[in-house]
Amino acid sequence: MSLHIKEETMLAVVEKAMQSDPMEYCGEFITNNEEVGDTLTHLAANLARLTVEDEDDMSSLMAQATVISSAMFMTYEMAKAEVEAKELENLFDA
Repeated sequence: MSLHIKEETMLAVVEKAMQSDPMEYCGEFITNNEEVGDTLTHLAANLARLTVEDEDDMSSLMAQATVISSAMFMTYEMAKAEVEAKELENLFDA
C-alpha cells in the first residue's frame, strides 16, 4: 500500500510537536502510544549511539536520542493521521 502524506498533515503534526519541549512531546507520545513509543524509543537510542562520539556522554546521547525520537514520532503521527483520514473517506464513500 502506498501512503502519501499531505502537506497539511505534515504541517499540522510539526506545529503540534513544536508547541512543547521535545522531551515533553516524546513523553506525551509514549504515554499515548505505548507499544509504538517503546519500540521507536529503543531504535532511537541505538541510532543515537551511532551518531554520538563519546557513548559515556549521557547528555549528548539523550539529546540525540530525543531528536531522533521526535522525528520518528512525528512521522508515525503523520502516517497514522493519513490512514485514519483514508478510512473515514472510505466509510463515507460506502
